[in-house]
Amino acid sequence: MILQDFLGWASLNNLRSQMAAPLAESFTAMSFKRIELPLIAQLESDGIDINIEEISSLADGTIQYRGHRVLLYIRDVKNYGGRSFTPRFHLTFCSTLRTKQRDQQMSKYVVATRNDGQFLVNTNEGTGASLLMKLVVCQNCLADIAWKGFNKSQSSTSRVQQAEVFSLKEYFKKYQRDLFGLKPEHDADTSPRNEYPSDWSAISAAVRARRGYRCEGCSRQLLGADNRYLHAHHINGRKDESHDSNLLVLCVSCHADKPNHGHLKSSVDYMNFIAKFG
Repeated sequence: MILQDFLGWASLNNLRSQMAAPLAESFTAMSFKRIELPLIAQLESDGIDINIEEISSLADGTIQYRGHRVLLYIRDVKNYGGRSFTPRFHLTFCSTLRTKQRDQQMSKYVVATRNDGQFLVNTNEGTGASLLMKLVVCQNCLADIAWKGFNKSQSSTSRVQQAEVFSLKEYFKKYQRDLFGLKPEHDADTSPRNEYPSDWSAISAAVRARRGYRCEGCSRQLLGADNRYLHAHHINGRKDESHDSNLLVLCVSCHADKPNHGHLKSSVDYMNFIAKFG
């Protein structure tokens, strides 16, 4: 098909001249800016890929992201020897996530708030296709919040059954998604002080022992007299919230690298640790 060049058409040019109409300038391609869905819409649909530092633990042990109580899961479905291993979704910063963080495997996690049990995942079956898949809740998370009496001492069959029937609609009815809409638990007069509890020494010693005296930052195990270099760090910065899911066991070196903890680098323990372990 041959297109007519109207710029060479004498009649049209004469008419344009009589009207004193200039030639239009050349067209340039327009750049388009992608429209981002509002935060709530993203959380309730495909979820949002996040850096682990962007989430924090709430007083009840659950996870929050930018003012919203969220679920956390890994986007990729692994395939080993022809078998697919579907990920679990998480309600708290449980021992599973602490291990992942220690092993630096937290880069592919996603936060979401959908309540139908379906999550957008990526398959590793050659196509790399994304699809909605039903995921099961993490049992360690259920134990952290003692959901309907759930605990790790139950039989394996009982724990599996309880995890499989777990209802996100029920969960979000008890644990509200929108934290901005919650009435503050305390006012200026009743707000608790951000101080260590009276039994902090016992809490710290117990959590370090339960986690094998191993730093959850660099994986160094510090036994015997060296466990003095291990600290229990409050993930959300609240010293008065010393529940297990809000505590991270760190060596003094890793602890000093946390925000607002640089002062530890001037401590005797820090200098002795660096001199001994480098």
